[in-house]
Amino acid sequence: VLALLTLAIMFVLNRFHVNKKWIYILLGIVVWYFFLHSGIHTTVAGVLVAMMIPVSSLTPNKTFYTSMRKDLEYFKGDSNNNTNELLDHNQLDALDNMQSRLERVQSPLQSFEHNLQNLVTFVILPLFAFANAGVPFGGGEGGGAVELTGALPMAIMMGLIFGKLFGIYIFSWLAVKVKIANLPEGMNWKNLVGLSLLGGVGFTMALFVADLSFDKTSELGMTLLNNAKAGVLIASGITGLLGYLYLQFVLPKNSKK
Repeated sequence: VLALLTLAIMFVLNRFHVNKKWIYILLGIVVWYFFLHSGIHTTVAGVLVAMMIPVSSLTPNKTFYTSMRKDLEYFKGDSNNNTNELLDHNQLDALDNMQSRLERVQSPLQSFEHNLQNLVTFVILPLFAFANAGVPFGGGEGGGAVELTGALPMAIMMGLIFGKLFGIYIFSWLAVKVKIANLPEGMNWKNLVGLSLLGGVGFTMALFVADLSFDKTSELGMTLLNNAKAGVLIASGITGLLGYLYLQFVLPKNSKK
């Protein structure tokens, strides 16, 4: 209940166009704390908090462009007579205006996504993989031995290799045919096959879902979890390799540079 009330506050702030990022960071931490102690997985808190962060900017792009040009002209001033390395008050005022406009033209949600990209790619995801990808093939305390030919790992491998390939390709084809979307410039249907193959690298999310799916307090649950992890890891390796080799074959030479 406390988490939902905090989310409601974030929703109201969003509707009233409050775009101060620190407010959403603070309230997001509060929501995460409440979810942590409620027994609900905190990933749900992350999804709900993201939905409450404003996605629209306070300044339209055209207005931003026009205003920035005026500020730049004001900053330039009489450049022929300005030989001082220190900025004068007019230039400092222009910089303050530009800084304010930069903050208003980018939505908080897009700003978070852009600023966190390197942290997530190079720190969070590797740590997640390191902490969750271990598979004890020999059995023991971590559950029974992994059976790569068992029903569970084989089903996961088939789903990631063939399910992703056909699912991404067919639904992309349907989206284009019913004019919901268009193929990006330079993309064709042959290239989309390779992209669909690479979609089978469901490493982090597949491991996360597997971790939630099985009872880790029992030996059977741990055995199933280890089998699921093995299927995910093998399928990710196969689809990554197949996608790479396929695209190396079909892409024109100048696209490989």
